[in-house]
Amino acid sequence: MKNKAVISTATAAVTLCIVAAVIIFAAHSNNAGNGDNGKASVSDTTSSYTQATVYAADKPEEKPTGTSQAATEAATEKETASEKEYEAPTMSVEISTELYRPTVYAGTEKPTEPDTSPEASENPTEVGTVLPEPTEAATEDSETDFETLIARGNYSLEDIKAENCGQVVVADVYGAQANIYIFTQEDDVWKNEIRCYGWTGRNGTGEKQSADDGITPTGFYGIGDAFFTDEQPATWLNTFRITDTTYWVTDRESDMYNKKVEADSDEFSSSKHMIEDEALRYGCVIEYNTVAVEKSKGSAVFMECGDTSTDGSIALTEEDMLKYLNVLNATKNPHILIF
Repeated sequence: MKNKAVISTATAAVTLCIVAAVIIFAAHSNNAGNGDNGKASVSDTTSSYTQATVYAADKPEEKPTGTSQAATEAATEKETASEKEYEAPTMSVEISTELYRPTVYAGTEKPTEPDTSPEASENPTEVGTVLPEPTEAATEDSETDFETLIARGNYSLEDIKAENCGQVVVADVYGAQANIYIFTQEDDVWKNEIRCYGWTGRNGTGEKQSADDGITPTGFYGIGDAFFTDEQPATWLNTFRITDTTYWVTDRESDMYNKKVEADSDEFSSSKHMIEDEALRYGCVIEYNTVAVEKSKGSAVFMECGDTSTDGSIALTEEDMLKYLNVLNATKNPHILIF
């Protein structure tokens, strides 16, 4: 019995020791766990901070929230307003309604004889100086006005059409002076392109008998080649340059009567030496008595430069003569009506 008591006592003691050890171990483990939790909390905070930093670096466009976001938006609005404040103002441009008028120029390096190729008929010959304005600017007259004017010279639209003519110079003569027009047919309508003042034979108009009788022949005649002594004018006509050997034959004994020739002075000394006549520095031939020539009807009738009465030609100022040459076009079969 005594031995059993001892064993029971020893067993109880051992049990108490085990329980105590368990309690102590449990308490120790609890403290250790609390310490680990504290460390984990600090680590978690550090990790969160690091992640926030990385997130901000990866996405800089994200705006902060709360009060700082409002401040940022206000700053952005201020910056936008500042940019608008310095925007370039809209400029108002005034457009001129004045019409540009091209200038015709001319060159000095031109061949003596004209280029008669198809390409040459496309455009007028260029000139070396700026052409002056005509005495009066071109106007658009109705066909009725043109018809009324030519009727005074005993011509009608049907007569003009019969001549297959698309361009007409009209010399309305009074005494030794004249109003001179040029009409061109466009889209079946006759339009007045130039009107100016001119001069005719000192003895008026009528039937011409010689080169220097001072009479301008009345009638309807073709317009031939243009001529010049220095710079080639702008024209749609064929042209020739007057040189020291250029003569217009006025000698009734010559077979070349009322024609242009290039010859030695001894052969045609009695004819018109064209380069000596200042009036012929620019002009064109009026085809009076040049076909089926009759030696009793006179010769050498031109449109020429001048400001006084003539031997029988039609004279214009040099400025107006250049403008007429610029408009006259051989492809339109130009004619002149003198009355």
